[in-house]
Amino acid sequence: MKVRPAAEADLDGITAVAELVGQGAEGGGGDRRYLRHFMAVGRLGVAEVAGDVVGYVASRRVGSADMLGDLFIHPDHRGRGVGGALLAAAWTDAPHRQTFSSLDPAALPLYVRAGMTPRWPLLYLAGDVGALPPVEGVSVSEVDAATASSLEEGLTGQDRADDYRYWSQRLSGKCLVAARGELVLGVAAVGGEGGGFGISHLVGATSQADAVLAVLGSLNRRAVVTLPGPHPALPQLLAAGWRVEYTDIYQSTDGSLIDTQSVCPHPGLA
Repeated sequence: MKVRPAAEADLDGITAVAELVGQGAEGGGGDRRYLRHFMAVGRLGVAEVAGDVVGYVASRRVGSADMLGDLFIHPDHRGRGVGGALLAAAWTDAPHRQTFSSLDPAALPLYVRAGMTPRWPLLYLAGDVGALPPVEGVSVSEVDAATASSLEEGLTGQDRADDYRYWSQRLSGKCLVAARGELVLGVAAVGGEGGGFGISHLVGATSQADAVLAVLGSLNRRAVVTLPGPHPALPQLLAAGWRVEYTDIYQSTDGSLIDTQSVCPHPGLA
């Protein structure tokens, strides 16, 4: 087995593995634009056996941490050390590491052995935006990717310009700002296709639910959002009939890398 950086010629093999493990949709290993984004801003690696791609890993730097976005292995090659080899190739010299682990029983132990600790659930919620309570005095407006990136940098100190360009180019993609008068409450990227349409990423200015509810309420269709379990918007979404459709487990070397009170993270890019 050989682990190496992925090239354009490997995308067919990555896509084949992704489809076998249920990651063939937009924003997964079956989405070549998603894969190329990792090649441009981070790392995309493959495990190769006898010339065939049998696994892939995607990671990038977010702030002070390496973010592991994807790690998937062909079912016929599991239990042979492929996961550990791919994981080792994903890390840089960043002082911290983080990922959203699936509920697959093999995933959590792999990441714990890499020095990460399970912290909280990431909840994939879906529902009718028309059932959400109105957010009084909050307006939502569309901005370009550069403006959205600048606003987030002002809130978090992180430059996410490449990510906002990527999110804004998704199907139905756009960047939105929720504000009460001149006060910015949150900046978000939305987009996606079919049942996966919704908030791709959101950063709020404070620990409150208004930005999430206002952005979702502006979408005028059934939508989805990934929400940390401790987020203050969770009770209101559940009260409006939204349902948890899937759960990941956030794991990290430091519990303070993501603000669970004000951020709706992208599960691959955070």
